Amino acid sequence: MKTRLLSSLFIIFWFVSYGQVNIIGGNDTTIENHPWQISIRDANTNAHFCGGSILTPEWILTAAHCVDGQNPADIEIAAGITMRLDNVNGQYRNVAQIIVHPNFDSSTLNNDVALIRLTAPLNFNATVQPIQLTNSAGHSNAGLIGTLSGWGYTTNNGPVADQLQAVTMPIITNSQANGINTGSNNVNNNMIAFYQAGSSAAPGDSGGPATVLSNGSRFLIGCSSWGETPKDQKPTIYTKLFNYRSWIQGYVPIPSINGPECACSTPNSTITLNNTNATTVNWNHSSNIISVSQNNSQFVFKALSGTRGNGWVTATFNGNVYRHDLWIGAPNAPSTLSGPSVVLTGAIVKYNSSIAPGASSYEWRLPYPFDVVNQIDYFAQNWQMTPTTGRYLSAFTGYAGTSGLVQVWGKNICGNGGAKTMSVSHGSGGGGGIPLQANLIDENLLGIGTRGYPNPVDKDLYIHIQNRESAPMVSVYLNSIDGRLVYYSDYKSISSIGVSTLPEGQYILTIDTGLERKSTNIIIKHH
Repeated sequence: MKTRLLSSLFIIFWFVSYGQVNIIGGNDTTIENHPWQISIRDANTNAHFCGGSILTPEWILTAAHCVDGQNPADIEIAAGITMRLDNVNGQYRNVAQIIVHPNFDSSTLNNDVALIRLTAPLNFNATVQPIQLTNSAGHSNAGLIGTLSGWGYTTNNGPVADQLQAVTMPIITNSQANGINTGSNNVNNNMIAFYQAGSSAAPGDSGGPATVLSNGSRFLIGCSSWGETPKDQKPTIYTKLFNYRSWIQGYVPIPSINGPECACSTPNSTITLNNTNATTVNWNHSSNIISVSQNNSQFVFKALSGTRGNGWVTATFNGNVYRHDLWIGAPNAPSTLSGPSVVLTGAIVKYNSSIAPGASSYEWRLPYPFDVVNQIDYFAQNWQMTPTTGRYLSAFTGYAGTSGLVQVWGKNICGNGGAKTMSVSHGSGGGGGIPLQANLIDENLLGIGTRGYPNPVDKDLYIHIQNRESAPMVSVYLNSIDGRLVYYSDYKSISSIGVSTLPEGQYILTIDTGLERKSTNIIIKHH
C-alpha cells in the first residue's frame, strides 16, 4: 500500500509543477486570517501535497488535478493549522468520498474542480470556518484584488513554506494572460488569471483558495489550478468557481441567502436563509428598510415609504456574514438619452437610454400624437413605434412634421421612475434613415433609366441602371418593411438579387449611385 501511495504522490508533485502548490512573494500569516484553508495530506505519511477550502462541516472544495484517480482512504485533510507540519493543534479528518468534475480535462486543466466529503464533520471555531462560495460573476472582474493562500514553494525552486503564506494579487483579463503566456495552455472562460510580477501560487498551493472582499464579506472565487514557469513572471491561473455553482450545489448543501431583487413599501417582502442549521442568526439591514419580523431562517421586511435606492440585508451566523443586495422603491431616472434632436420627416430614427437604476423594464413616449403598432406603417402621418420594454427604440417620424418630446423612464414592481426627455423637431439635414415615402416613385423607377424588376418578384429581382459606367458608385439595399436590412451590395456590376429564400411580403429597395439615392416598394410573392 505505501509503495503504491508514494508512487501516486510522485505523480501528483510532477503534475503540480505545472499546476500550483505554493505561494511566491507572499507573507507569513495565520490560520485565524484564513480559517477556511485546509491541507490535503498523504494519509500514511502526513505529507502535504495540495490545499482546499471548507464549504460546510463535511465538504471541502479543491482542484480536480489534486485528487483525480485517488483512493479516498489514501488521503486526509488537516484544518485549523498555521504550520504545515502541525499534527497536534488542528482538526484531522479522513475522506469518505471524492467527486471530480465529470468534464475535467487533465491536458488543458479545464473544469479543474473537485469536492471532498469527510467521514466526520469539522467543528467550527476561530481557526476552522467555512468560506462563502461566490454568488456573482462580478467577483472575478479584472482589476479586483484577490487573496491567495497556501503552503508551498516560496521561490521558483523551493523550498516549501513551513508557515501558511498569503499574497494579494490583481485579477487581469484572460486575453492579457494569454498574451503574457507562451500559449502552451489556453486561459479560457472557466478560469481566472492573477498577475503581479514577483508573486504567484506555485507547486504546493494547488486546490487552495482565491478570495475577494465584497461589501464586507469574503467570497471564494477560485481554486488554484495551473501556471507557466517561471511562476513569478507568469500569470497564476485559478478555476472560476462561479461557473460551477450549480454543479457544486448539486452535492453540497451550501448556506445561501435568497430574496427579491426589488422591494416596495407594500406588500411585505421576505428574505430566506437556506442550509444554515444555525442556532443564532443576527439580521441587519440598510436604513431604507423596515423590519417586520425575523427568525433564524427568514427576515420579513418592507421598504421605507418614499425612498428609492440601493438596499441590503445581512445575516450573520457561525462567524460569517451573508448579504443580499436589492433595490428599494421605484427606479431612478436614466442619466442620458441619446438620439437625434432634429429628425428627417418620414424617417427611421433610433434612440437609446442609459440604465435607469432599479428598473426591470422601460417605457417610451414619442411626440404626440403617436401610435404603438405591431408593424410600422411607412405612409403614416403620426410618429410610430412597435411595442418595446427595453432601453433601445427604433421609431418612424411620420409625415405630419410633429415636434415634441421623446421620453423614457424605468419601471419595476413599485412603479415608474422619473423620465428622461429630449425635445425633437423636424428639419432638413436631421437624423434618421432615408425618407421612405417621399422618394417612392411609380413602376419601380429609381431615377432615370434605373429600375428593379419584376415587381412582384418570386426568385430574382433584376437591377438595371442606365449609364452604369458613369456612376461614381453603386450601393444596393433591400430592407424589410420594419427596417431590417436583408441584403446589401456595393458591387458596381450587380445585376440581380436572389430573393427566393426571403419570406413573402413588402420590402424597400434602395439604390445609391453616388449621384442620387432613391427607394421604392418591392413585393415578394412566391408562386
